[in-house]
Amino acid sequence: MSDEISLCPEERLQTRQWLNGQLAPHCPHALPCEPKSACNGSNTCNLGYTGERCSLCALRYYRRAGECVECPDNPLILIGAFLATAICLMIGGYFLNKKSVNLAFVSIGVDYFQILALFANSRVEWPPFIKDLFHMMSVFNFNLEITAPECSIPDLGYKTKWLFIMALPLAATAMFLVAHVAQWSKKRFVQGRRKKLNSHVNLLVATFMVMFYYMYLYLTRTSLEIFNCAPTGTYLPGLCAYILACGLVR
Repeated sequence: MSDEISLCPEERLQTRQWLNGQLAPHCPHALPCEPKSACNGSNTCNLGYTGERCSLCALRYYRRAGECVECPDNPLILIGAFLATAICLMIGGYFLNKKSVNLAFVSIGVDYFQILALFANSRVEWPPFIKDLFHMMSVFNFNLEITAPECSIPDLGYKTKWLFIMALPLAATAMFLVAHVAQWSKKRFVQGRRKKLNSHVNLLVATFMVMFYYMYLYLTRTSLEIFNCAPTGTYLPGLCAYILACGLVR
């Protein structure tokens, strides 16, 4: 029995029609698309989707919050702006800590925007303006999807992107180590100081911990995302169910 026939329910196998004296070799079954809007019916995919069950993004499209979105004209500018913003935020946090500014009120606002940004990944059919607003707020989660990395690196796979996101803490640690060496060298060789060369370490560590506080939500969601897999049904009884599914019929 072929793989296609093995997907056919037993009750349908018993009712297949005979063609030219032989049992029909085909047993059509529906394969649901993910997301559902990727299917256009009649075994066709909507614009921006391709592959089996329309589960892949077409060329010049990238996946954002589970949907395929057209790539921006200059994706490298987005990556540069994202990195520049992250560096500016770390520098700003360092100087605020240096001035003994309480960042608790800032954390309340950042937490609020981080939670709102999570609604972009829900299956709610938000109006386009609200959905775009949620995506913009995801910058507070250090969400790399807003930089459209697949557009700059077409061969970037999910595994590579996942590992890169998980390595963000290591990259941040390297940046703070570079900042520490730069500060130490400035005091020792430029200012000629021999005492209190490491007086800035406490501020760097405090800024480092604040950054992790803001990043943990995105890292936690991404680390557990690989377990967000569930089997999808391959059989929908009745012709009307096939039409309503708007999926692929094989």
